[in-house]
Amino acid sequence: VNAGQVDAVRAVLQQAFEEGGPPQWVARQVRDVVGLTTNQTSRYDKFVTKLEDEEVDAEEVAARAEKFAGALVKQRADTIARTELLDASNAGQIEAWHQAREDDLIRTQEVQKEWMITDDDRLDQEICEPMDGQRRRLDAPFKTGDGREIQRPTAHPRCRCTMRLIYGR
Repeated sequence: VNAGQVDAVRAVLQQAFEEGGPPQWVARQVRDVVGLTTNQTSRYDKFVTKLEDEEVDAEEVAARAEKFAGALVKQRADTIARTELLDASNAGQIEAWHQAREDDLIRTQEVQKEWMITDDDRLDQEICEPMDGQRRRLDAPFKTGDGREIQRPTAHPRCRCTMRLIYGR
């Protein structure tokens, strides 16, 4: 992702928050500014090579390859939209808690943030599952299942985790 793409995605996200745009709308907007990742490009190349090895007609290869590339870009845009919207939402939540602390609405020594997973078949068992229920002071980082320290969700692309505020210890 280059700086221009980051700025474009940031502008789309800002508009979505201001106007209430859902993830699908964000993904459609992002699709126009992102390309394929290195991994996706490799998948695309393998797809085309497989068709050519099967001696599929050149026009058919081109048509199917274009459709496949479009699906990959759509998938990437959806991943970016969902991840960045949830990341921004969690960042806003942390900021709200910090503002509440500054306004003496909560006392730092009386509250903790707690990591919450979405426990279903899409849960990342290596990174997120070990974090379920972790509690930290507002300014202290969580420790991911792969050993990284992060202040808030999201922990990886398509992460659907969130946090809550816990009173008492």
